[in-house]
Amino acid sequence: PDAAAGLKAVKLHGKPVECVGSFKYLGTEVGCDGSTDAETHRRCGLALGVVRQVSPVWRDSSVPTHLKADLFRSLSLSVALYNAETWTISPAAATSLRQFQDSALRYVLGGHYRNAEKSREELCAELGLQAIEDEVRCKRIGWIAHTCRGMQMRGRCAESSKR
Repeated sequence: PDAAAGLKAVKLHGKPVECVGSFKYLGTEVGCDGSTDAETHRRCGLALGVVRQVSPVWRDSSVPTHLKADLFRSLSLSVALYNAETWTISPAAATSLRQFQDSALRYVLGGHYRNAEKSREELCAELGLQAIEDEVRCKRIGWIAHTCRGMQMRGRCAESSKR
């Protein structure tokens, strides 16, 4: 209600629709202003929890780095970026994502103390990963391509590209 103050009342079949500060749509929390910052922050927290749960694997020196990268990508990054192709990425959300990736990669590579001098870009390079902003960008491109293929099947892709 506080976040919805000042918004025009909406009616459906003559009855007022309740104004809420945020709502869940297809598993993603959306603010009344269209922001997904809370969802981004929540997902980063969940994904960091996954990284910490698998800490015995990260500490095991017999596990090769490429396997650790694959595990990070499939176990943690999939949680962090679930439905990210639909998010609005504000500067605050981008910061949350970068901080998550920085913390998680340091954890995967043996802890903060071992990697204190390395930048996030160096950590990504060591694991053969992209920066998280690029991961989101790739997800968006894939989603747009998928949507366009569906429209093309119905003969609408050319129409939408003209707009």
